Amino acid sequence: MSPPPHIVLLVEGKSEERFLRTFLPHLGFKESADFFIRSYGGGPHLKSKSRKELRGWKRPNVRKFIIQRDQEMLPDCEKVKRGIEDWVKKQCPEQAKRLRVRITCRELEAWYLGDPRALWEAYPNAPKSVRRSVEKHRETPDTTRQKPSDILRGVAANNTEFPKTNAAVEMGGILGRKCAESSYYDQRSTECNRSASFRCFARTMVELLRELRGE
Repeated sequence: MSPPPHIVLLVEGKSEERFLRTFLPHLGFKESADFFIRSYGGGPHLKSKSRKELRGWKRPNVRKFIIQRDQEMLPDCEKVKRGIEDWVKKQCPEQAKRLRVRITCRELEAWYLGDPRALWEAYPNAPKSVRRSVEKHRETPDTTRQKPSDILRGVAANNTEFPKTNAAVEMGGILGRKCAESSYYDQRSTECNRSASFRCFARTMVELLRELRGE
């Protein structure tokens, strides 16, 4: 019997890794059976670590590679995306045929800003001042000039940094559960997550799972 098909996700850091390990099972993925996650440790290491990972995965059953990268303060998501795609075509042409690049605008925490109700589910005791700040950014989480994680400062406790790693597990589960409703990543719905980069990522993963299943 041939091994089952897989998706390999190369992600920026531990927060993204923990988020996806909690998020993807809600979409129907099974870790090890359907996907592997590798962290390349941040933007400066993307090329060296990604080259090694892409060249190392030569199994014929690996159908797709996903590279996730934060936009951070870079001005153009599409330019960042094209730059990674072009680099992979030169370095790993065979793997490039199976590549998808997804940019998180501006960072993972923007996906949380896109759904304040999900945040309050995870942090029901968030101070009113933080709630007001979050609500101001709900409609434009991907383009806010402030770092989303700075906007979320104090959500877990007064005047403390946002607990990125712990939040990734909590929010991965909540956002994944919400993705059971297709309207959650449909921009026409008033119930959708307002982060366009989140909706794009969620739709991509749903489509790839269907492809893996031969649906």
